[in-house]
Amino acid sequence: MERSNIAVCSGVPMRHVCIFFFAIQSFCFIPRLVNSQLSESKRIAEYNKRGYSWPALEEEFIPNTKGWREVMERRLNQIHHIKDTHAKYNGYMSTIYQSFIGKNFTEYGWALTKAPQVCLNSEDEILLD
Repeated sequence: MERSNIAVCSGVPMRHVCIFFFAIQSFCFIPRLVNSQLSESKRIAEYNKRGYSWPALEEEFIPNTKGWREVMERRLNQIHHIKDTHAKYNGYMSTIYQSFIGKNFTEYGWALTKAPQVCLNSEDEILLD
């Protein structure tokens, strides 16, 4: 009779026993991960410690123009009234990026630019045909 290379513990292959104990350890570890998250009060304290403020200061908008600030403040106000927390989070993430982080298309913001005449001619041909 040949011996197998698989270790057996009470008729169960040892790798199954190891997987079982690994799964048990993992499930015992999950509550510690959840408890290690920042509480809201600690998050706000850390936010203030770093010198951040909300609502944002006027000079933080990029570009720092009256029109851009008004558009972004209007969007932030709309997002503030969203009931669904997931949609509110996504709205804030998108608007914060647009308002304060993202680079603008032109040196003056999202200004209008003039398209080359060649492009306009080909569009006219397509539309008129």
